[in-house]
Amino acid sequence: MIIETESSNSRCWSEIGVFGSAECPELAVFGHCRRCPVYAAAGRDLLDRPIPEGLLDERAAVMAREKEVECSHPLSVMVFRVESELLALETQYFQQVAEMVVMRRLPLRSNRIFRGIVHIHGELHLCVSLSGLLDLTVEERGEAEQKVFPRLMIIKKEGSRFVFPVDEIRGVARIAREELQDLPVTVAKGPRRLTKGLFYLDGVHVGLLSEDDLFSSLSRSIVP
Repeated sequence: MIIETESSNSRCWSEIGVFGSAECPELAVFGHCRRCPVYAAAGRDLLDRPIPEGLLDERAAVMAREKEVECSHPLSVMVFRVESELLALETQYFQQVAEMVVMRRLPLRSNRIFRGIVHIHGELHLCVSLSGLLDLTVEERGEAEQKVFPRLMIIKKEGSRFVFPVDEIRGVARIAREELQDLPVTVAKGPRRLTKGLFYLDGVHVGLLSEDDLFSSLSRSIVP
């Protein structure tokens, strides 16, 4: 997976506004970027932007899924795809999904897992690569394949928070804990080595990540 690194359109609130250097002369008038007409106009443009091609079809496919049957002791998970692997993480560790933004590498610190830092909604986040962590191979896609939209996924556990790019967000699923299958010995040391169980979603195996192993591995990746 490749993280977008091209420069985006100038957003003064994150450059010279309260989320940046705070050097904007208009701050003396409005006190905060949220009261500024420029910030308000940008918000209107964001809400009024055209719907990306294929997004409606993507959401329609999610809504058309067969309704889940009530199960005892359900487990709520966020399902996503990295390269060709379908993975899941308990929703209690999921914070939000964000659009792809510019990634800044840190000299002598960035590696195949720790990619650098990203700026999202006025905050800096540590950006990592699950593809690098799990040694996933780059997937080749055919032109006729359904269009998907890469996103940044933000996760948090206690004091640790990370951002990583995903190729596709499948959404939230509820599964019965008794449906979780043990990880086969043949894949215990492969891409799914950080998973604590497998389950089926739409006839496809999904690996449920172990939050303890995941956050521990990501934390070690940022240590120089």
